[in-house]
Amino acid sequence: MDSSFPKTAKEYIQWVFSPHVGVFCDEEAENSCLRNNLKFVDLIQPFCKLPDEVGISDPNRCLITLKNFRLVLQDINTKPPVPAVAKKILKVSFDDLSTPWYDKWKEAFHQLQHPFDHEFTKHLLACIFATNLGIRLLLVACEVLQANKQHSEAAMYYIKLTSEDSDLLSALMLEQAASCFLKAGLVNKSGMRRKFAFHMTLAGHRYSKAGQKLLSLRANVLASKVMLLLLLNCSQSVAC
Repeated sequence: MDSSFPKTAKEYIQWVFSPHVGVFCDEEAENSCLRNNLKFVDLIQPFCKLPDEVGISDPNRCLITLKNFRLVLQDINTKPPVPAVAKKILKVSFDDLSTPWYDKWKEAFHQLQHPFDHEFTKHLLACIFATNLGIRLLLVACEVLQANKQHSEAAMYYIKLTSEDSDLLSALMLEQAASCFLKAGLVNKSGMRRKFAFHMTLAGHRYSKAGQKLLSLRANVLASKVMLLLLLNCSQSVAC
């Protein structure tokens, strides 16, 4: 069994509920890491555990002090093993006689878990982009355009970053584009709000394809709220 596997109940709970962060690494950056026989996620994972105390703010902005805080990095392109393979891995965990079989089985079970609708231990809370210098320039350009109130132009750059290769990356970029369209609608044309709803719906679809059901639900709820407001305004205009 992995020596990092928790020994006490407190350590086990903290291990299971460690926050997960998605990592998108393009081919060029990944190949640079493979020169050391490590993937990008494997290269930086050892630096994601802080042995000292660290302060984190909860949703109510209250400071919580944690010790041995740990982040789990997850390649967003990694797919879970098919059920037959997963069952075989769990079965093999019984063969290790050096540790209690249940501890080994628990470790394998949690590592094999994939985000599901009924649990949240593996849902991503953030995303890291390890990309080539081109994508970075586009992201910087988006920030510059937004700082100059050119939100619709920034949205078009975000849309250019979508692709068929990564559903999660595309969902993130579509959500950013939708937010830009909404900001443009607030300071310019109300028609941009329809673009917000459209692109947020697309983001919800790509989140769903990526297995992020909660993020998909959130995106669709946001889109429906804006569409409902537009329909209400339209109805009031007709009534007048």
